[in-house]
Amino acid sequence: MLRHTSIVLLLLAGACIGSNCPPIMRPSVRVFIVDSMGEPIPAEAVRFSELDLDPMEFQPCTLVGDGWSCGQELGGAFLVQAEVDGRLYETEAVVSKNDCGIVTETVEIVVD
Repeated sequence: MLRHTSIVLLLLAGACIGSNCPPIMRPSVRVFIVDSMGEPIPAEAVRFSELDLDPMEFQPCTLVGDGWSCGQELGGAFLVQAEVDGRLYETEAVVSKNDCGIVTETVEIVVD
């Protein structure tokens, strides 16, 4: 019964059960905020929205280590916004899918 419950939970979480697929939830987009030299810069807020939503609905990203994690297991086109020193910076990311779920896209926002 425990094995059956684990399989159902993995399926509900969107994880693939194949031997080549890790049973983990992956962030859709990893965002790194850097200066022109590539050094990390702190941001007041980072958020994302799916580009095909009208109106766009932004959701907060989570600071993880020296980067931000946006969404989980969501594929498609996204607009990512970062607020740094009161200024708004934007970039787009396209997250693809494979047999195991999404392929995390990594983007850098360079603050001038």
